[in-house]
Amino acid sequence: MTFAQNFSGSEEKYLQYDFAKRKKRRGDVWLDRKIAKENLLLFKKICDNVELDFILLYGTLLGAIRDQDFIIHDYDTDVGIFDTEVNKLLKAKDMFLTNGFRLIRTENSDNVISLMRNDEYIDILVLSPFTQVFKKYYACDGGKFDIKYLTKLSTIDLFDTKFTIPNHSIELLEKNYGKDWMTPIKGEEAMDLGIKNLYRRIKRKIKKGKYMKNYILVNYPNFYKRLLNIKHFMRTNLGLVLFKFKKKKNVLLYVGGNVGDELYTIFFKFQKCYVFEANPNNYKILKNRFKSYPNVNIYNNALTDVPGILTLNLSGVHNNAAGSLNKYSEKRHVKMVGTIDVIGINLYDFLLENKINYIDEYVSDIEGYDFIVLNTLKEMLQNRKIEEITCEVIQDNQTPYIDTKNYRFTDFNELLNDNYKLIATGDGYLEDGIFNKVPTEWNFMDHKWKLK
Repeated sequence: MTFAQNFSGSEEKYLQYDFAKRKKRRGDVWLDRKIAKENLLLFKKICDNVELDFILLYGTLLGAIRDQDFIIHDYDTDVGIFDTEVNKLLKAKDMFLTNGFRLIRTENSDNVISLMRNDEYIDILVLSPFTQVFKKYYACDGGKFDIKYLTKLSTIDLFDTKFTIPNHSIELLEKNYGKDWMTPIKGEEAMDLGIKNLYRRIKRKIKKGKYMKNYILVNYPNFYKRLLNIKHFMRTNLGLVLFKFKKKKNVLLYVGGNVGDELYTIFFKFQKCYVFEANPNNYKILKNRFKSYPNVNIYNNALTDVPGILTLNLSGVHNNAAGSLNKYSEKRHVKMVGTIDVIGINLYDFLLENKINYIDEYVSDIEGYDFIVLNTLKEMLQNRKIEEITCEVIQDNQTPYIDTKNYRFTDFNELLNDNYKLIATGDGYLEDGIFNKVPTEWNFMDHKWKLK
């Protein structure tokens, strides 16, 4: 059995977490250092109880040595454990759960295990020894460490607590961050020797070496352009290649495209995608991002039951990228920062006009208006013309809006009647059969239904 199956009783071998949705919700990706500190100290206390010694790595190691704290622009907490010690994590399962940690991600082969508490997470990197060209290394999440850094370990005092760190840590930081590792650089991530980081290592060399950059630009401009697009290719074009030989679904209807982070992970599975985004700034980003993909049709409209000129209330999240046709409650931590007029259309009328009579997958993320828009498709729902539906649903204990009914799970269930069954819950793009919870203080939880 995999770690996820042993730890959480999951039917799935590995767990995935929607970090793009988390970024959209939070408005940034940088960790909360106060919560990260609490989590790390609590994580150590639990590990000490089962005699599990872990090692600070990457940005967490950098912060411990350079700043005696977490670095300001870090995403998460990185620690490493040896593969022979994984069972001790399972032994501590009850202590982790009791203290508010939850398992959110396990990578293939269980080489990365992520635990989250209070919306900040710890990446536990599982270190496995191997030999390459007569030299010994420890494999780690697609990269590798020279065995000399992990054979004899050292310690450091951080937050009045002693933590284990690699041997020759200064040398390791120079390899990961460059000789100027003592100078903070926003967004500069660590790079080990693995093939996974080849693109980033080359890009950093180009970025830091002006001569090299100018030489390549002058003599090999097309190669330089392709180099900077490798990441884009790996994320999207590789997906297109893999799905070329797999039968595609026909129609994706995506309501509330935002800037396309989640759409980017699924659009290539469909022959046609119809995407709606009311915010004109987001719409421009979407159009530019998907301009090379003729199967993606993007519309700068709000969807509603009564067409006309509507008021979109903008929030302060993610540079005002999020918004709602509903007015925000004063109790919400997310506040309204402005309004704009947008053109609202009826989705059912749009489908009739464009002769779309069946939807393979319907995804909606429109800040409390999900039920109202889905209700316009009541006839299609009754006639079983929508196969899968994912919507944001307001949690029972939350009332985020003041000018409309706050539609909850029971309302959706009544609308979907006996034609649909609930197949997943959680945060972000959901996997069938995975029923994750979200913190009770969150306003929404995503639900996914499928035709019976």
